[in-house]
Amino acid sequence: MARTGDISERIPVLEDCLRPTGEYASAGACLIASSCKLEILAILLGMKFCFLRLIAPIAGAFLLNQCASAEDRALIHESGYLEESPLPKGYPMPGPFDEISKKSYPEYRAAVTSTEGSNRGFWTLFGHIKRQDIEMTAPVEMKMGEKENGELKMVEMAFLYRHTQQGKTGKDGERIEVLDLPKVEVLNYAWQGSRSSEFVKQAKAKLVAEAEKQKLAYKGFRLLGYNSPMIPDAKKTHELQLI
Repeated sequence: MARTGDISERIPVLEDCLRPTGEYASAGACLIASSCKLEILAILLGMKFCFLRLIAPIAGAFLLNQCASAEDRALIHESGYLEESPLPKGYPMPGPFDEISKKSYPEYRAAVTSTEGSNRGFWTLFGHIKRQDIEMTAPVEMKMGEKENGELKMVEMAFLYRHTQQGKTGKDGERIEVLDLPKVEVLNYAWQGSRSSEFVKQAKAKLVAEAEKQKLAYKGFRLLGYNSPMIPDAKKTHELQLI
């Protein structure tokens, strides 16, 4: 029998592998065919993995370049805040970082959607502002609900308009409503870093402790995110607020 490692002898066997199994004359031929199919699969998978290994460094370099470009384009404030998009009219700058503060926000207009996940809500709202030719602003506002264990979860997401005369209020399809929302005073904690559950948990604990110390009543929480995914996590600005 020819050695399977000899490519000149394997070619007829590969041809046999392409025939319907009903044409095999013996169990031995079937075993050869099965083995041959596995070899073909291995070759194809090897080609796929080689392709992935080839493009992975290219894709990684592209993403790093995009991150660097986003950071380079951002306006860097003295506080370290990287401003990629303008704030709504009358909105205070984010911060101060790593401390509790009281902040006041004016009336504002926002496109709001209910969401259980940030990706779906974001793209729903992004489609809305593109259709309505509304400029992207910062922050993105996320209304937070509390789970039974006290952990916060997003229940609504909102994109904020630049001012209350921009666009119009009302429904945009089944999932989006544009609302004029009242001015509000909040207890605020700002940080630079990711919005991982651990960061949010720490911010919540500090806000609740301060509210109890000052004997302040509150209705809930909202999280403000100021930066795009292209900014490194360590340089992203977030604020958790008691309303």
